[in-house]
Amino acid sequence: MSLASITPVHAHAAMVIFFDEFTEWLTGIYGEAPVARLLKLDLAELAQEQQEDDAEAGLSPLQGFFKARANSNSADESLYREGVAAIAPVYGRFAWDGEVGALDLRGWHSKVFFLREVVAATRSNVFSVVGEWNPNDVIGERRVDGHRAIDVLHMGLSAFLARMAVDDGVGLITIEDLAALARVSDKTVRMAANPKNEGALRTYKDGKRTYIKPEDAREWLARRPDFKPTKGLDQGASVAGRMTGGVTNLREFLLHASRRVGGMDALGEKLREAGLLADQSTSPGIDVGEIDVGALLRLADYLGLDSPAAFARWVVDIAHGARLERAAEEHRRHVAMLAPRSVAANTARTGKAGEAP
Repeated sequence: MSLASITPVHAHAAMVIFFDEFTEWLTGIYGEAPVARLLKLDLAELAQEQQEDDAEAGLSPLQGFFKARANSNSADESLYREGVAAIAPVYGRFAWDGEVGALDLRGWHSKVFFLREVVAATRSNVFSVVGEWNPNDVIGERRVDGHRAIDVLHMGLSAFLARMAVDDGVGLITIEDLAALARVSDKTVRMAANPKNEGALRTYKDGKRTYIKPEDAREWLARRPDFKPTKGLDQGASVAGRMTGGVTNLREFLLHASRRVGGMDALGEKLREAGLLADQSTSPGIDVGEIDVGALLRLADYLGLDSPAAFARWVVDIAHGARLERAAEEHRRHVAMLAPRSVAANTARTGKAGEAP
């Protein structure tokens, strides 16, 4: 099966298979009772439902459950009521069909990012340090139409994150993630980025890694007849539409954008240069007197924003608004301080208390 033929149905099945394999591995470490609680399964109910041949074969109720799941032809039979059941049926549809539906994208970004890291670690044998309980011995053998389920899952999660970056215009996209979104090989994307080609995909070097900015990825994807843009989204207005509101919105925007570059800690120095971080704080706040427009533009470029000028203009507007608010507050305090003096002076002049001139 080619990469282009992988569908959201395969992504759904791959996630369920991965969690079946992963939790079976956990059972070998922690025992059945803790894992059953983790999966919100009732061991007593599983025991009642256990097949006679499984019991005769010496399988425990939870082992029988895993066996039934492994032999199931339908990913819809998953008993994982939270988490997996919520994301498994829909993440592939968003990644490759551009269907948002009832998916809370903001709420799922960090979860998908974390899950992708776990899957990547499992694929690369990172967990071998745990000795005899190496998950790579038991995870990754089951397949979805010829492809390893764990590879399909990693591809779907990468495509999910790449589409979010393309839609939001925030972050830098790796060669691998763009390939996953387009359902092509990494080699295909690298060839498309060859500067000798007419209309070559523009790339951005950061150290040894190669990235693509969202607007360049969007332009390249638009030329591919098999790519489906996200339904109901105005691609051109997505970023500008998010650059509204005050300091709270700016903070959320930066927290979201920073995920692609290692989080807010990785942005610390650049935020301080732009005047968005006071002292050693890790929570961006506006310091009007220290705003540096040039540093704001450099920050926007580093984050891979489509419109550095729009970002800088937004921050400057927030800073100007904050300055006006402070001036108005100082004026109100000044008026409040003068008011008692005015009343006292008028009382002395007219002999009537409580009247202002």
